Amino acid sequence: MTRHNFFERLERELDIQFEYEKIENIVLNELDGYSTINEDIEESFSQWKFKKNYASFEEVRNHMGFTYSGARNGIKVPKAVVKNMDDFILYCEMIWNMIVGVIGEPVQYDLSDSARKVLAIIRYDLEKINHYVYATEDKQYLIVQKDAAASAVADIVTPELADSIIEYNHHLLKGKLKDKQLILKMIADALEPKRNELKAISRTIESDFFYMVNKMNVRHNNCDASDSGRYEPKFAALTPEKKEEWYDEIYQEGLMAFLLLEQVKREKKISDFKKQ
Repeated sequence: MTRHNFFERLERELDIQFEYEKIENIVLNELDGYSTINEDIEESFSQWKFKKNYASFEEVRNHMGFTYSGARNGIKVPKAVVKNMDDFILYCEMIWNMIVGVIGEPVQYDLSDSARKVLAIIRYDLEKINHYVYATEDKQYLIVQKDAAASAVADIVTPELADSIIEYNHHLLKGKLKDKQLILKMIADALEPKRNELKAISRTIESDFFYMVNKMNVRHNNCDASDSGRYEPKFAALTPEKKEEWYDEIYQEGLMAFLLLEQVKREKKISDFKKQ
């Protein structure tokens, strides 16, 4: 019989309900000094710049569905049923923004032991599902799927475009064709001035990318039969699922185009160094 060592036995499948309740119990009930994380969030919530018209963190919790009940001994009990991974990611996103954006900002990230423990658990859980926390330019914290190409491109484009490129992989954009179309248009517009340069590097990628953005309802309305000049019946006839598959292809092709352009810069830098 095969023996599994201690570290192998530590590995386990991610139980999202268990993880949610574990994190919530720390947030709601674990004291660091005289207060819990939940109480610290409530105390600083009014200073949060993204609070919109919410008067309290309690109101945010109620809106998101992550409520709790009280027990006789003063312990707060998590009430939500985390039905799927999207629910769990939304909860983690909420707690991360509350800890880092609400508690962290006023005290310059001098977080409590409990807060650091929660962030460490969330970070590990996200790693298990191939996700990570991305900070936008204005300090919103989004949980997105890891994509090495997207991360590399985000480092070389403008901050606004970088945020959109990362946001494309956000779980809430699944099935949102209009939102994805807007991001793809931003990518196409950013690549347009570099089109000739891209063509010199790879005529195929240049041709394929701009064919897709011009014929697949990204830059033009290619699904309106009354516009005979731009109507593309092959694309218009596709199901929303198939259209999204093509949008994802355009996204990856756009990332490749940015990386090819950056590689040429890198090769020139190396070549110039060799000549010195």
